[in-house]
Amino acid sequence: MNDAAPDPSQYPLPERRSNRPVTFAHRIEFVVFSALMGFFRLLGIDRASALCGRTMRFVGPKIRPLSRRGEDNLRMIFPDWPEEKIRATIADVWENLGRTAAEYAHLDRLHIDGDNPRILCANAEKVAKVFETHSRMVFVTGHFANWEVTGITAKQMDVPFGVIYRALDNPLIDEIIIKKRAAVAT
Repeated sequence: MNDAAPDPSQYPLPERRSNRPVTFAHRIEFVVFSALMGFFRLLGIDRASALCGRTMRFVGPKIRPLSRRGEDNLRMIFPDWPEEKIRATIADVWENLGRTAAEYAHLDRLHIDGDNPRILCANAEKVAKVFETHSRMVFVTGHFANWEVTGITAKQMDVPFGVIYRALDNPLIDEIIIKKRAAVAT
């Protein structure tokens, strides 16, 4: 396991996205995002995660265009689910999104070992053995918790990896997220 900071030359940042113009709305979103990240950093990881999770559990389902899409998808995939279960699942999704958003302010504090491990890698010895005996593999993850944990864990276990993701619509916030990920090598 490696506690050293990632070598920036080993993990080059992608070129800045020039295909999207930066709008006034992007700048406003960036200011709000930056203020929230600073606030979440001051709160600490546990309080920030809980606060943003609870807030999004309440607010998220009221964002009807997005919540309706999720509800419709769940109805299509699970036609036997009662409406209460669909609504509860959507609320859980919003809470997870809120927690993950707040935890971006603390990515550098997520570790699998050390004085305050925040990540539990079940069967770490078995996982390490798989990495030692297989030179290439593909991991597919879901958004069941903070999706950055997989990359952070792989890096801390000295596993070379790459990440595929969809760039954010706001190029200013996207650049910050890319830098945060690069700092912890995800």
